[in-house]
Amino acid sequence: MKTTKNSVATNDEKLIILILFFVQFTHMVDFVIMMPLGPKLVRAFSLEAHQFSFVVSSYAFAAAISGLLSSFFIDNFDRKKVLLFFYTGFLVANVFCALSMNYYMLIISRILAGGFGGVLAGLTFSIIGDIVPEIRRGRATGTVMSAFGTASVVGIPLGLYLADHFDWHSPFWLISILSMIVIFITFKKMPSIIGHIESRKLKKSEELQKIINLFKEPNCRRSMLLSSAYIISGFLVIPFISQVLVRNVGLLENQLSLTYFFGGMFTLFSSRYIGVLADRFGKHRVLYIVAPLSIIPIWLMTNLKVLPLSIVLIISTSFFVLISGRYVPVMSIITSSVNKKIRGSFMVINSSLQQMSMGVASVIAGFIISYGSDGKIHDFDKVGYFSILMTFVLIYLSTKVKIVEEIIEDKNNITN
Repeated sequence: MKTTKNSVATNDEKLIILILFFVQFTHMVDFVIMMPLGPKLVRAFSLEAHQFSFVVSSYAFAAAISGLLSSFFIDNFDRKKVLLFFYTGFLVANVFCALSMNYYMLIISRILAGGFGGVLAGLTFSIIGDIVPEIRRGRATGTVMSAFGTASVVGIPLGLYLADHFDWHSPFWLISILSMIVIFITFKKMPSIIGHIESRKLKKSEELQKIINLFKEPNCRRSMLLSSAYIISGFLVIPFISQVLVRNVGLLENQLSLTYFFGGMFTLFSSRYIGVLADRFGKHRVLYIVAPLSIIPIWLMTNLKVLPLSIVLIISTSFFVLISGRYVPVMSIITSSVNKKIRGSFMVINSSLQQMSMGVASVIAGFIISYGSDGKIHDFDKVGYFSILMTFVLIYLSTKVKIVEEIIEDKNNITN
């Protein structure tokens, strides 16, 4: 499939974006559902805070390793075939999650899910970079990222409903069924994407050199650091939100779906709108507005006391909207910071670093906080201050990342 420079997307492009949306949807439900299932898993397996953090981080670390390994070959194959391979593995891993009967089986299943599912995010954005021109890439990114909102509005509440009425295994059966449908549609309808493949396959030594060159490139390094800073800032807080709302604020477990429903519903619209603004006014400029604003709900979420449900929902919705709102311009900046011939490898490596950052952030938060004798979570405010610090770091790093067009223009100016 060829990329067009028109301001209007082709039918093939619309279809691929739709497929990527549902890939992200199931991937997001699989990953995010672990957080609201936290109280049930802690109770079912009698877990400590650091043990629960391993449930989250095991997925992330496996995804990081898988992403690094796949970066050596991912640019040599049709994007469609690579997507089908990893997404099928993701389906199998979810079946294993649904069959897990103890803590260790769950950890192994989450490692498998991370090994296959962790590559999907980077692959998704690589495909966007390949088929969508820079002029409307922010909108496409926002559309695919709105899968998080849809997952929160539809997937998470439905998954929690099944977990409340059956058991915690049920959401993973739901994800498995949906994934089978997506695989069938992708196989039958998605066109091949081979425009990024070089005329000759690189030798393994050349592949390794290509990866090394990515780390040597200053703009690539800055993009990776920006991505890691964003993830650490968010995932210091996100894994323990559900437990804090139940233990500290006093929400019932069946009320948790409301926080994800309203947060996701507003995110569903805000992500697309922020993407449009990023295209119109510039990715960096939009990030400089959204990122500082996100500090407010970060502080509020990590300093919550017993409050009426309506106030909690306003705070949690603001948190989800602004945290995900930062991601749209951040990923648009990162996707546009590399040439398309190396974008697949770069985005998978970047995704691996994101996953590694998720795991590190979750483990750090798990060791900072503790379950008190009063049943509450303590020291969550310290996690919040760390998250705010990382927000300032990501704002600074974003000022150092240039998009490809700017780099080419700078080189031309030097030549002239």
